[in-house]
Amino acid sequence: MKRRAFIGNTLSVLSLTVLEYQIAGAQQLSSGLNKNVTERFVEKFDFELFKDCWSDDSFKKLYEETSGSFLKSNYQLPDKSAFLLTRFNLVVIPLELKVPSLGCIDRGLLFYEQLPNAEWKYVKSINAYEAETLVRAVDAITSQLPQQQAAACLLPHYSNEQKPRSYTTRTGHVDMKITMDASGMASNIQVWDRQEAFFQQTYDLSHGLELAV
Repeated sequence: MKRRAFIGNTLSVLSLTVLEYQIAGAQQLSSGLNKNVTERFVEKFDFELFKDCWSDDSFKKLYEETSGSFLKSNYQLPDKSAFLLTRFNLVVIPLELKVPSLGCIDRGLLFYEQLPNAEWKYVKSINAYEAETLVRAVDAITSQLPQQQAAACLLPHYSNEQKPRSYTTRTGHVDMKITMDASGMASNIQVWDRQEAFFQQTYDLSHGLELAV
């Protein structure tokens, strides 16, 4: 019994040590959140500031219906910001999750698409880790394809069929998985055309902010 108690106490100490390490890392890295991954995301994909959507009653209603789970989890909408990628009629709404002792620990990006009939559709949401993965992937793919084509391969596109770790794009679909261990966060992304995966990469993510222990 004493041996079991010793092992149990040792594991508890190790668990606390890992948690303290992750909290310390989060405090150090959260201050800039990678110099604001939202800003880098909209710049990489050529989104432009767009606030006209907030004067559209149908858009506001859709946003209220689809953002509830984020807002209930204390995500906030800073300054009613919105960004538009005109050629895709794609709007992204950035949300922030702030904790008093850590600052901003996550960002959510909500995507909406306006169809040719002017109807707004909710497309998908991604978190800061997924946004960081797409920012890195667009640099790599742009070395192979024109930037506009890279955006078509990576950005979500409205579809009736969406899977938890996959989403439709204008040229195929993207599979993305975020993992966590004691050393931090990592992501794996596969970019598909209509037939096969033509790009696959694993990234170490530099902002270990999510304390999922």
